[in-house]
Amino acid sequence: MDFTILKHLNAKISEIAYKFNWKLVPAYPEGVMVEPASVCNLKCVLCPISKEGAISRKNKFIKLKQFKKTFRIARLFIKYITFWNYGEPLLNKDLSQMINFVARFGVNTQVSTNGLVFDHDNIEKILKSGLSKLIISVDTYDSREYAKYRRGGNFDLLERNIKKILYIKSRVKTNTSIALQFIISRHNQEEVNKIKSFFKKFNADELIIKTIGVGSAFIRPSDQELYFLPTNNFLRYNPKTLTVKDKSNLRCKYVWKRMVICSDGAILPCCRDQVGKFTLGNAFRGSLLMQFNTYKYLKFRKEILDIQKNEIMCLRCSEDIKKKIEPGSVCLSQSQYNKNFDFKLK
Repeated sequence: MDFTILKHLNAKISEIAYKFNWKLVPAYPEGVMVEPASVCNLKCVLCPISKEGAISRKNKFIKLKQFKKTFRIARLFIKYITFWNYGEPLLNKDLSQMINFVARFGVNTQVSTNGLVFDHDNIEKILKSGLSKLIISVDTYDSREYAKYRRGGNFDLLERNIKKILYIKSRVKTNTSIALQFIISRHNQEEVNKIKSFFKKFNADELIIKTIGVGSAFIRPSDQELYFLPTNNFLRYNPKTLTVKDKSNLRCKYVWKRMVICSDGAILPCCRDQVGKFTLGNAFRGSLLMQFNTYKYLKFRKEILDIQKNEIMCLRCSEDIKKKIEPGSVCLSQSQYNKNFDFKLK
């Protein structure tokens, strides 16, 4: 059965609710970010997982039973689910079953991984689950810089695992898109085109290039953390205040159209609330539609313009100007990257 019409109508209702500034949204969120695990095998710079006391979840993994109860009805209406937030998603052994549970009802699903937690059988199950896209965070073509940023990582192991994943994909003949993701940092800001030659070593489907963000867990980043930020136009922020440059005053759409579910069920307004300052509900305590309209959610929507002016998570949010600061919001297919790959600073 095709649920496209239901999903389209649901998204349209939330768009109308946003347009007319309704505090109550008579629809499910269009998209949901689900955190399968809030633990990780790495201690990356500028990730709240690596900052002591920044993240404290009662439960470190979402259980399959909880996930199914939460999305049994919601999967008919939701368009997409991204399986990540903070933590390594592949550490949750139920991940493939979670993906399949929603994907067979037409939900677009994506997983972002550091690519180091490699289990042949688990990867095969994930690729067969109906997953739309698997994003592997490579971040850099320089193994020395990789070790500095991805603390605890192994660049050689990552390269081997990418090749294994691509081999498994070719063998199981899945439609899952494999994307390699890179981050522009201080060490490569003038040599972004070198990413192309590194990327072409693999037969991946897509290339994603992002700039570095600093979340609410890092109010005053250390010199070691600031070292990774670009110093040219790829820097998202005003270098003095670390708030987003040229930010608009548009009312945030996120709290009308999306939500974040943490590993313990806590619902946050967006992923930039790294420390869980605004917990608006709990996905494991009632229907997702009800949890999307709790008193706290309604109050948050009512006060959103003031919140945007004062909260560091909002002042550092680049969502509304992403196309200005990302290098063309680069996401290239194989055919595209062979034709034109000339980044220009904006």
